[in-house]
Amino acid sequence: MPLTYVFDVETVFLSYELEGRWEEVHHMRVSVCDFYDVEAGTHHIFTAAPDEHPGIRELFEFVSRLRNEGATLVSFAGEGFDWKVLQGEFAMSGFIENRAQFDHGKIRMVDLQAQLIERLGWRISLENLAVCNLGEGKSMRAVEAPKLWRQGRWPEVVEYCKRDVELTYRLWEHGRRQGYLALSADGKIRVPVKW
Repeated sequence: MPLTYVFDVETVFLSYELEGRWEEVHHMRVSVCDFYDVEAGTHHIFTAAPDEHPGIRELFEFVSRLRNEGATLVSFAGEGFDWKVLQGEFAMSGFIENRAQFDHGKIRMVDLQAQLIERLGWRISLENLAVCNLGEGKSMRAVEAPKLWRQGRWPEVVEYCKRDVELTYRLWEHGRRQGYLALSADGKIRVPVKW
């Protein structure tokens, strides 16, 4: 049976630092990537830093294996952001010739944000969903992670990425169990979900 992972990518650059902004997501470069193995309850951390974690080559090999095995990847904005960053990183690192060459393969993508946008017609943040459904939020704002990374504060970015993955996993589980996610702190405004 194919495995299920919850994943998130942190980047070296912010969109406003790139000439094409959001059209250039694939040039943002991976700083940290976390794949949480739902069945085993373990994190697979990859970084671009010269630290104890596996690097970008190992990340490419890991994701390639998931593409071939048909794993399920759960994310928050994985379709429109994280996967594109991975494609760009693998192309710029010389592991693939072009981004289009590295499609999902057999992977089944479950992007919570994309599904919520489809249902609601507007975007809601991971922070807001976590506060409304779990009573807790993210460890920092997303724009802080690239700055910390470039300051050499890699462990903080790793912990931030892990926290986002944990929140995404818990929201996914909550939606699966309850059949909805709350959009208000009092839980009165809800959106039905099916994933």
